[in-house]
Amino acid sequence: SNTFGPGLTYQMTPGTSLSLGATYGLLRFKGAVTDGAGTASDSDTYGLQSSLAHELTPRLTGTIGYGFTYLTEQGQENSTTHTPTLGVTYRLTPMLTGSVSGGPAITELGGETVVSPAATASLVQGLAFGSASARYVRSVGAAGGFGGTTDIQTISGTLTLPTWRRGLLVVFDTTYNTAESVGSRQTDRVDVKALTLNLQVTYQITAFTSVFGGYTFFQQRTTGSSSQQVDADQNRVRFGLQFGYPINFD
Repeated sequence: SNTFGPGLTYQMTPGTSLSLGATYGLLRFKGAVTDGAGTASDSDTYGLQSSLAHELTPRLTGTIGYGFTYLTEQGQENSTTHTPTLGVTYRLTPMLTGSVSGGPAITELGGETVVSPAATASLVQGLAFGSASARYVRSVGAAGGFGGTTDIQTISGTLTLPTWRRGLLVVFDTTYNTAESVGSRQTDRVDVKALTLNLQVTYQITAFTSVFGGYTFFQQRTTGSSSQQVDADQNRVRFGLQFGYPINFD
């Protein structure tokens, strides 16, 4: 899988900003569905996002946005989704910020128009030793190798610890996903749940070099209504070196 996502933010006035972004994501699987064979589906996702934010008070910011997603999938019908949103961000305390946004996700798939909820909610808490955050997202997209245009719900939490030791960064996050087919006419039904636990450690050994290591546990379960019955339990370990060098533009 690969994802490319350029974006920019323009500060129109001291209290108003415009953000624009585009995304391209591809999923490719060995043994993907070809002429009815295989168990996984390749997919390409094209997206455009825009958001206008205005500071209403020193603690409250309002946002209005629009998102567009075009999803192509091997062996399945393509879909387009339009998502207009309204939201607010509020600084509850100097160390705690909450945000919520939502709207309808209008999906056109095989001559059928489906309207489903789209929402994002998050809390970010600053801590003496780092930060903690929780996030909920509901959107329309592809369910990994299962393919299909699906209603995806994600609950995630992240704990970031940058101050234990100079140069050391520890990040722990957990994610729980559910994905269900959005259209009643979809022949390949998707109903899958997945849990991911991830630990990432990075240590800076020189000004431009870091060593990193991590562990991920992944568990996937399908229900009886899913066309493909594929359960999985995975343990992944990774490590390596990371190099970077600053480039200044005068």
